[in-house]
Amino acid sequence: MSDTREHILQTAFSLFLQRSFKAVTMSDLEKATGLTKGAFYHYFKSKEEIFIEVINKYYFPSQTFKTCEGLEKIDNLHTFFEYRLKYFREGLEKIKKLAKIELPDPFYFTLLHEVREYYPNFYEKAKKFIQSESIQWERVIVKAKENGEILPDIEAFILAETFISLEMGIMRIINQKKSIDYALNILKMQFEQLYHLINI
Repeated sequence: MSDTREHILQTAFSLFLQRSFKAVTMSDLEKATGLTKGAFYHYFKSKEEIFIEVINKYYFPSQTFKTCEGLEKIDNLHTFFEYRLKYFREGLEKIKKLAKIELPDPFYFTLLHEVREYYPNFYEKAKKFIQSESIQWERVIVKAKENGEILPDIEAFILAETFISLEMGIMRIINQKKSIDYALNILKMQFEQLYHLINI
């Protein structure tokens, strides 16, 4: 039973990424999973129900670095970013594998907008992830200042927001160049250049 449920969720995730939540119908999901209507409805009663579980399973976990082993103990800004880059790569590769598609796809961005529109209480839940990211960045930046790694007059909040903005831009680069490796290399170079400017 759990394997069938997982199969439905992975199939739905792939279709939502390729065609958008709005465009995919229950009939599309039934055909793609190879299940009869009765068997399908045994697990899910509506497309909206599937969408919420897909987002809970595949979207929200990818938005937080809380589970990155040892990340909260890192005091060096450069090492911190290297860890984040590593988990960006792993997260993107995981999406490719789970959805069985080659990223990027323009509907990836559509799906992100649909999450905001159709997921109940999205902003309340997303706020926790956003705050967690900011706190992590600010913490390591303050430590980097104290340890003499970067200039002491750097405003931690502003620098944290700058790094987060750079990371958010990665999907734009992926969409333009159709390459995860290229986008991650650009992100690394952006960080290195900014790091060079603030490094003592």
